[in-house]
Amino acid sequence: YIENFDSKSLKVGLWHGNLTIENAYVKRDALDDLNIPVEIITGFIEKLTIHIPWKHFYTHPTKISIHGFYLLLKTRTEIVYNSQKYEEQEYRSKMKRVEKVEKFHRKREEY
Repeated sequence: YIENFDSKSLKVGLWHGNLTIENAYVKRDALDDLNIPVEIITGFIEKLTIHIPWKHFYTHPTKISIHGFYLLLKTRTEIVYNSQKYEEQEYRSKMKRVEKVEKFHRKREEY
């Protein structure tokens, strides 16, 4: 969902459970899979912070903070229903879910 990701904008302290991304642009196609009648003209996130409490993973919440989120949207005036495109998107979406479940099961078997 992040366009032209620059590693200089990334601050990582994974041992402490901190990940910060600054000055990131949102991809114009980030909402395409949602099939909603809007498109992104431009999007920007000033700061995205994720804190994962590794030591207390099951008892403390993971926190995600977004500061300065700007999204300029435009309504789509021409919405053409394409059944083949819809079916392909549905198939890709389902396959992503299947892959996530399979990955979860593989990870669980490793432990």
